[in-house]
Parts: sequence; structure tokens; C-alpha cells
Amino acid sequence: MGTSTPVAPLPRLGSAWYINLDDFKGRRDAMEVSYRNTAMRYMRFPAVRPTRQSLLPGVQWNDLYEHFHPVRKPDLWDPMLAGKIRGEIGCIASHLELLEHIRNTGRPGEVYLLAEDDYAPAVDFKAKLPTVLQNLPPDWDSLRFDCWEGVNQLLSKLPQVKPGLYLNSIMGCSAADGQPITGRPECQFCGGTHAVLVPYEKVEKMMALWSGEIGRAHV
Repeated sequence: MGTSTPVAPLPRLGSAWYINLDDFKGRRDAMEVSYRNTAMRYMRFPAVRPTRQSLLPGVQWNDLYEHFHPVRKPDLWDPMLAGKIRGEIGCIASHLELLEHIRNTGRPGEVYLLAEDDYAPAVDFKAKLPTVLQNLPPDWDSLRFDCWEGVNQLLSKLPQVKPGLYLNSIMGCSAADGQPITGRPECQFCGGTHAVLVPYEKVEKMMALWSGEIGRAHV
């Protein structure tokens, strides 16, 4: 008789985090109600809102600004667009800060939900998570929930691995092709970052990605 390959145990859900600006108390109240009903361990993480000054050379968030998409960087000096680019870099900075916190306090064998305060998890999220994890390849890096679609950015153009599970890699497209603005429209898919599941073992890899160390930082 042959020997069967032992099945690796599924990772545990360490905790869920929702990112929220201190000024957005209404969103915080809504998130507290949503998460309280899920029976998950959850916590709020204060969001980063960089000032224009903090994006300048030698200041705290300049590295993120320098790794931001070159075509968008001049927006910082447009009064009508400055708030948008600061918000997008703030989103990146918030995720980086949270990933660093998880790297320092998390545990191997656990996964963590990083969510923005426009995402309300289903009441049975925790109960359904094991089924989701069973459908992922063993080398997965991150999983995004409830991706939004846009013009020419449809989930249907991504390879469907299993029903409801898509690989964010479009056939025939390179990483450069998928870049916003300068890439090929048929190769672009964003989907949002409002709910991302990350295994502890991949936190440092995700930090390198979000920081622009191994790719262009954009939201």
C-alpha cells in the first residue's frame, strides 16, 4: 500500500483589523457594530493621513511618494488633486504600518485580515473562512475579498481557479502591462484593497510590495 501525504493544517485566524482615520468617528461606530457581530477577534488601527510636508525629501513618507507612479506625482502640487494623492499614499502608509505591527506581534501559522472602514465582514465570515483557505494553493501570498469591478476591469477576465476564486494574473500580460495609466487597459485590474487576508509568513513580502521595494506603489 502507498503512503498518503499528510495534509498540512489550515492556518488560524489571528485577528481582523480595520483601518480608520481618527476623524471618521461615524465609520468607526459602524465598523464596531459590524465586527462585534462576527465573533472574531478584531481591533481598530489608526489610519495615516500624510501632510504635503511629510512627503517631501528627508521627511517621513517621502520614500512612498518617490515610489508612487511618476505620472501622478505632480498631483501633489495641484490644489484640486493634492488631497487625492495624499489619501492614496496614506492608504499605502496605513497598510505598511499595520503590516509592521503584525510582523512584530503576530504568530506563525496564523492569517490576518486587513480591512478598510468601508468593508463590513459577513456575520459568518469566521465560520466560512476554513472553506476558503482549503481552496487556496499552498504558496498563496494574499487573498482579497469582494473586489470591486470597473470599466474594462472585470473579474471575468481573470483566470478562475475554482468557483468564486480568481487569480490576479491576466494571461499574456506582464507586470508593466498591468500598471495604471502607462499599462495596457486590457491588462489592468485593481479591485480595491478594502479587505486583504495575509498569512504571517508572507507579511514581509507584502511590506516589500506595498513599500515599492519590489514594484511600483499604487492603490
